[in-house]
Amino acid sequence: MLRVAVMYPNTLDADFDFDYFQNEHLPLVKKVYQAHGLVNLEFDIAVSTTGDSKAPYLAIAYLSFKDMAAFTAAMKAKGKMVNADVKNYTSIKPTIQISKSATC
Repeated sequence: MLRVAVMYPNTLDADFDFDYFQNEHLPLVKKVYQAHGLVNLEFDIAVSTTGDSKAPYLAIAYLSFKDMAAFTAAMKAKGKMVNADVKNYTSIKPTIQISKSATC
């Protein structure tokens, strides 16, 4: 299984519309990527965003694909459209990590 983590750093000048992210963007991601091999979509929203114990990321989305070929197909088919929607909820450039997912 391939797992893609899309992480939004918690910066001083960060603007992030959590409602749009959760209720508009992620359903869009799920809808358009499922046809191209998205197996699962999960997300985290930071509880502590300010102060001494602030989270390093405001939000993280986890997209699971069957394999790299499925992920590549999804990005090729719908990546531009999904990326164009990001401006509707944040100006933060996300950090992306692609990993091999496993359980123990």
